[in-house]
Amino acid sequence: MTDTAPGYTHVFSVEARAEYQGLSPQDQALVERAIGLLEKDPYPDKGTAPEGPDARRAFINGDLSLRYGVHRHHLVIAEINGRADRDFLFGGDR
Repeated sequence: MTDTAPGYTHVFSVEARAEYQGLSPQDQALVERAIGLLEKDPYPDKGTAPEGPDARRAFINGDLSLRYGVHRHHLVIAEINGRADRDFLFGGDR
């Protein structure tokens, strides 16, 4: 008998679902791929950082990140951030 971690299933918050639906199909595919990895291991050695006692941030690429937590066998996706969704101090001009 081998010890394997249980698989996790993901659940979107209402806010995260709306954010996900507003993404381009390419970004949705990246988010799905990231969630698939996190379902196997929600605490990987790279690409994530703690954000408080029960939340973590996963950095998908330079433009996308998601905030999540783990509850029992659920990966709870609380929010999805894309660079286009953020308000910049100096706007988009450089």
